[in-house]
Amino acid sequence: MKRRDFIKTSAALAAAAPLLQPVRALADAAGEEVNDVHAQLNKTIVHDIARPETPMKLMEEIEKAQKAGRSVSVCGARHAMGGQQFGTRGTLIDTTRMNKVIALDRETKTIEVEAGIMWPQLISWLNTNAPELCVIQKQTGADELTLGGALASNIHGRSLTKKPIIEDIVSFTLFTTNPELPHVKLATCSRTQNADLFKLAIGGY
Repeated sequence: MKRRDFIKTSAALAAAAPLLQPVRALADAAGEEVNDVHAQLNKTIVHDIARPETPMKLMEEIEKAQKAGRSVSVCGARHAMGGQQFGTRGTLIDTTRMNKVIALDRETKTIEVEAGIMWPQLISWLNTNAPELCVIQKQTGADELTLGGALASNIHGRSLTKKPIIEDIVSFTLFTTNPELPHVKLATCSRTQNADLFKLAIGGY
């Protein structure tokens, strides 16, 4: 490399240095780094990670983020990919501690669970408490996946005769917010109640 070329290159790097500083500042600033567990291509810095164990605590975390002006994203086992799963500098709600079985209706063969329960835990619970029942299908490729994530991506299994999981969902409870009011409310979503939210939330990430 000629000396004048070196001088030109050095000058160009010096000129670019101010542009690089905000990027370094973003990486060095306080926060937690998260990523998806499969591709590891979605490294993101979030402001904080909340791990609520009850619906009340979940509501409190959402309201706290809302008052602070931070966006909220939700994760379970962190298998989702595509760049939509984490919000930069926002609050990340980790649902994996909300993993309880709430109720089982043997007559209708319907079970109510919290969003953070994973497929192996659900199947194990059924084997112990209702051995005559089991799941119709689950998504393939991994087992440690949450039911909330299954709804969010409207998963399907291997069978060509089965529709995606939306076909097997009776209803779910959705936390909704009004940007103008610092309150979180619960909305029951089904094919007859808040039907628009039912269709938008399942498969809507």
